Amino acid sequence: MKKLSGLINLVCLLITFSSSSEQHIDIDDLLVEAFKLKTEKSFEQSYKSYLAIIELDEALDYSQKVNAYYGALELTFILKKEDSAAEYGKALINLLAQNKKYEEVYMRLISRICFSDDWAFYRHNFTDICVN
Repeated sequence: MKKLSGLINLVCLLITFSSSSEQHIDIDDLLVEAFKLKTEKSFEQSYKSYLAIIELDEALDYSQKVNAYYGALELTFILKKEDSAAEYGKALINLLAQNKKYEEVYMRLISRICFSDDWAFYRHNFTDICVN
């Protein structure tokens, strides 16, 4: 329950940075739908939704990219997609490192991947990021 609470807090923090401009409303709606699928435990469908959103790369603003990559990363963990966890994890880390506004989220993600017990199985994919 504590992990779920932490995840919800992080998602809320990411959503706080979301753009509210009308030109991005359709993508924001897609992000909400992908998140709803995850909360309904339709993990595979949610994962596919996040991947489809990531494919819209040129149309996404920065915060939408962060939300899409974070959603995909979380689902790679849930669905045990090790190679994808490395791909989306590194992409998200690189994305977060580009913006000081996301420094707290960046540090939490690094901490979680590098030091939490739940990510221990995937840690070998992040040896370039995690310093022992």
